[in-house]
Amino acid sequence: MRCLRFTAVPVALLSFALSTVAAPPDYSKLVRGCWLGAGKFRVYHADGTWGVKRNEDAPEDTKGRRWRVDGNKLILTYPGDHGSETAVYTIVRCTERQMVLSIGRYTEEYTRYSADCQTEA
Repeated sequence: MRCLRFTAVPVALLSFALSTVAAPPDYSKLVRGCWLGAGKFRVYHADGTWGVKRNEDAPEDTKGRRWRVDGNKLILTYPGDHGSETAVYTIVRCTERQMVLSIGRYTEEYTRYSADCQTEA
């Protein structure tokens, strides 16, 4: 009986520790919206399309553009010179206000804007 008591406590502590580990962020929800990067806006829509805008008043170009998240990867498809192209970014950080993506040795930083890309959030 004494042996059972000593093994039950570590098992209970381990169980509690595992239950308090934070779930990974839902990047597919965090990515949605309008983001300002280096001189242009990127807009990620809930339907899996994404677009670019050169400024807040410019029309959004979504033709042939799709996005999805797989773990910590943001996968973008877009029209290229010879059909559709795909880029796979690693999501370094994504919060309600900031998104940092990397591809190869290149890092891009974005700041969230309002849903209509008219004002900073």
